[in-house]
Amino acid sequence: AFGTALTERYGKEEVAKWYFEVWNEPNCCGGYPDTGCCGPSCGNQSMYVELFANTFKGLKAANSQLRVGGPATAQLAWIDAFVAGAAGAGAPPDFVSSHLYPTDPWANEVALSHTRDGFKNAIAAAADSVAASAKQHGRPPSTQFLLTEFNCGLGMDCADSFFSSSFIAYHALNSQGIVDRVPVQSYWT
Repeated sequence: AFGTALTERYGKEEVAKWYFEVWNEPNCCGGYPDTGCCGPSCGNQSMYVELFANTFKGLKAANSQLRVGGPATAQLAWIDAFVAGAAGAGAPPDFVSSHLYPTDPWANEVALSHTRDGFKNAIAAAADSVAASAKQHGRPPSTQFLLTEFNCGLGMDCADSFFSSSFIAYHALNSQGIVDRVPVQSYWT
C-alpha cells in the first residue's frame, strides 16, 4: 500500500529515483529485534532477512522500478550474509547500505584500523565486498554500496567542531577514488 500510494502521488518515474532502505541498524540496540548490544554477534540476521524480503516483495509488487536495499547495519556488518540471505529469499537487493563511524571498534566484523586512512579503506573494502557478493549471487557487480550514516564519532560532542569540518573535508577528498563504488555517503547530524 505504501509503494502504491507513493507511486500514485509522485509518479512512477519520480519514485524510481528514490532509495528505500529497510530498517535501521538491525544489529544494534533498537534493531530488529533489540538485542541490547552492537557489534559482531548482535542482532538476528535471519529475522532481518525475513523482514527485508517481505518489504522488498511488497514494494516491488507496487512498483517494480523501486530501489530497495539494506541492511543499514552499524559498523559495516552483515554485508556478505545479507546479500546471500536476501538473494536466497528471492529478494536480491538493489543496493547495500551500512553505517560507519571512525570511533567504531569494528568494521565488517574485523577490528577497524584507526589509522589516518583506515576509515576510507574500510568503506572501500565494504564496496568491494558488495561487488563480490552481488556477483556471486547473480546480481551485477556494479550493485551500489551506500554509506548512509557517518560523522566524526559516536558519543563525542564533535558534530559542529573544527575537528568535524576537517574530518569531512579530508574524507570527501580521500573518497574521490571510490565515489564510483560508493556514490552516497551521508553525514548524519
